[in-house]
Amino acid sequence: MKKILLYIVSIFASIILGCIFMYFYLNKPTTLNNISESVVYVEAACDDVNRGGTGFVYKTKDDLNYIITSYHIIENCDDIYVYNTANKNLKAKIINYDEYSDIAIIVINDDLNLKNINIGDSDNLNIGDTIYAVGNPININYISTVTHGIISYLNREIQLSTTNGSSILKVIQFDAAMSEGNSGGPLLDKFGNVIGLIFLKESDLSGVGFAIPINYVMEIVDKLEKNELIRPNLGAVITSTTNEDLLLKNDIHIDDIPGLVLVQVYENGILFNSGLQVGDIITNINDEPVYSVSQFQKKLYSYSIGTTIDLEYYRNGSYYTVNIKL
Repeated sequence: MKKILLYIVSIFASIILGCIFMYFYLNKPTTLNNISESVVYVEAACDDVNRGGTGFVYKTKDDLNYIITSYHIIENCDDIYVYNTANKNLKAKIINYDEYSDIAIIVINDDLNLKNINIGDSDNLNIGDTIYAVGNPININYISTVTHGIISYLNREIQLSTTNGSSILKVIQFDAAMSEGNSGGPLLDKFGNVIGLIFLKESDLSGVGFAIPINYVMEIVDKLEKNELIRPNLGAVITSTTNEDLLLKNDIHIDDIPGLVLVQVYENGILFNSGLQVGDIITNINDEPVYSVSQFQKKLYSYSIGTTIDLEYYRNGSYYTVNIKL
C-alpha cells in the first residue's frame, strides 16, 4: 500500500513541478541586452551612392562571421563594410544571394567581437504575438535600435520587384516602428529568438512592416551556402488580371480572361524572343491553368534550368502556345 501511495504522490509531484517549469518558461522575461553583439550595420558603396541597412550573425566558422542581410542593400556593390556598436568596421565578402527572396549572405573575419544570434521557429506564430524589431533605422548612429509591437498578419503576399522580374513572398506583417534602414535586421519573438528577416518598410503606410519567416530564410541560406539555389527566370514582370492599378499605370487594357498579364518583358530575358508581348495573358503552364502570380511562380520554380515548358496565352481573341526553354 505504501508503494502505491508513494507512486501516486510522485506522479502528482512530477505534474506540479512540470506545470511550474512550463509557467516560468513561457513567462520568462525577454533578454535583449546582448542583442547588439549579434546585429550589425551594413554599409555598401554602389556607383557613388551609399546604402545602409542591417544584418545579423547566424554562424561562426573557421574564424569567420557569417551574416544574413537583405540583398537590395548590397546589390551591384563592390565595397561592403560591416560595423559593430563600437563603430569598428571590416570589409565584407559576398558569399551568395537570392534576389527573388531578397536574401544575401556576407562574411567577415571574426575580429569585431560578434556573437551568433539565436535562430527561432516561425512555423508556430500567431496574430497578436509580441515581437521586437532590431536594426539601424536611420544610420550607424542609431545602430541596434530595438522597437516592439505585435504580429498583425501572417502569410501576407507581397510582390517584390527585382532587376530581372518580380516575385511573390509570403511574409509576416507587424506593427513595430521602423524605417528602411531596418532592412536585413532580425524580427525577434518574446524570448529574443529570430523569427523573421525584416526586408522592407512601406513608406506610405504607417505602422506596417514585413519580415520573411526565418524557417524559409534558413532553407534559402542552406541552399545558398551549398550553391544549390538556381531559379528559372522568364525575364518579365507579370501580374494578375485583377490588378487594375498596375495595368492602368502601364496603359494595358485587357479582355475579361482569367490568367496573368505580361506587364514588362526585359531585353535579353527568356521571353524576349518568344513572341510574347506586353498585354498578353498567360492562361496555362504545361496545361495547368494559372490564376495567381504566386501559383505560377511556385509551378515555374518546380522546373529545372534547361527544361522546356509550354505556355498558353491569349491575345486579341485567340489562344496560342509557345515552347519556352528555361
